Amino acid sequence: MKAAIKGRDIIFYASPDGEAWTAMCTPLDFGTLSDEYGGKLGFTGSYAGICAQDLDQQAIAAYFNYFEYRAD
Repeated sequence: MKAAIKGRDIIFYASPDGEAWTAMCTPLDFGTLSDEYGGKLGFTGSYAGICAQDLDQQAIAAYFNYFEYRAD
Protein backbone atom coordinates (compact mmCIF):
# COMPACT_ATOMS: atom_id res chain seq x y z
CA MET A 1 0.00 0.00 0.00
CA LYS A 2 1.04 3.56 -0.55
CA ALA A 3 -0.44 7.03 -0.46
CA ALA A 4 0.46 9.85 -2.82
CA ILE A 5 -0.16 13.43 -1.67
CA LYS A 6 -0.26 16.42 -3.96
CA GLY A 7 -1.46 19.70 -2.48
CA ARG A 8 -4.64 18.87 -0.54
CA ASP A 9 -5.32 15.67 -2.51
CA ILE A 10 -4.42 12.16 -1.35
CA ILE A 11 -4.80 8.95 -3.35
CA PHE A 12 -4.29 5.47 -1.89
CA TYR A 13 -2.72 2.75 -4.05
CA ALA A 14 -2.29 -1.01 -3.68
CA SER A 15 0.07 -3.43 -5.41
CA PRO A 16 0.46 -7.18 -4.93
CA ASP A 17 4.02 -7.12 -6.27
CA GLY A 18 5.26 -3.59 -5.48
CA GLU A 19 5.63 -2.85 -9.19
CA ALA A 20 2.16 -2.31 -10.71
CA TRP A 21 0.16 0.12 -8.56
CA THR A 22 -3.64 0.48 -8.74
CA ALA A 23 -5.48 3.52 -7.38
CA MET A 24 -8.00 2.46 -4.72
CA CYS A 25 -9.96 5.73 -4.75
CA THR A 26 -10.39 9.05 -6.47
CA PRO A 27 -8.52 12.01 -4.94
CA LEU A 28 -9.64 12.68 -1.36
CA ASP A 29 -9.30 15.91 0.63
CA PHE A 30 -6.16 15.35 2.72
CA GLY A 31 -7.08 18.28 4.97
CA THR A 32 -9.79 16.19 6.65
CA LEU A 33 -7.16 13.84 8.11
CA SER A 34 -6.13 16.27 10.82
CA ASP A 35 -6.40 15.42 14.51
CA GLU A 36 -8.60 18.48 14.98
CA TYR A 37 -10.60 18.52 11.75
CA GLY A 38 -13.84 20.46 12.04
CA GLY A 39 -12.77 22.85 14.77
CA LYS A 40 -12.57 26.53 13.89
CA LEU A 41 -8.94 27.27 13.03
CA GLY A 42 -7.91 24.10 14.86
CA PHE A 43 -5.93 22.43 12.06
CA THR A 44 -2.56 21.29 13.35
CA GLY A 45 -1.57 19.09 10.43
CA SER A 46 -1.91 15.52 9.26
CA TYR A 47 0.03 12.49 10.42
CA ALA A 48 1.55 9.56 8.54
CA GLY A 49 2.05 6.16 10.09
CA ILE A 50 0.76 2.62 10.29
CA CYS A 51 -1.34 0.88 12.88
CA ALA A 52 -3.78 -1.98 13.35
CA GLN A 53 -6.92 -2.10 15.47
CA ASP A 54 -8.07 -5.29 17.23
CA LEU A 55 -11.79 -4.50 16.98
CA ASP A 56 -12.80 -8.09 17.70
CA GLN A 57 -10.75 -8.34 20.95
CA GLN A 58 -8.85 -11.38 19.73
CA ALA A 59 -5.55 -10.14 21.19
CA ILE A 60 -3.80 -10.90 17.91
CA ALA A 61 -0.65 -8.88 17.39
CA ALA A 62 0.15 -7.01 14.20
CA TYR A 63 3.74 -6.78 13.04
CA PHE A 64 5.03 -4.39 10.40
CA ASN A 65 8.32 -5.08 8.67
CA TYR A 66 8.65 -1.87 6.74
CA PHE A 67 7.51 1.73 6.67
CA GLU A 68 8.97 4.46 4.51
CA TYR A 69 8.16 8.15 4.22
CA ARG A 70 9.47 10.04 1.22
CA ALA A 71 8.97 13.72 0.49
CA ASP A 72 9.18 14.08 -3.26
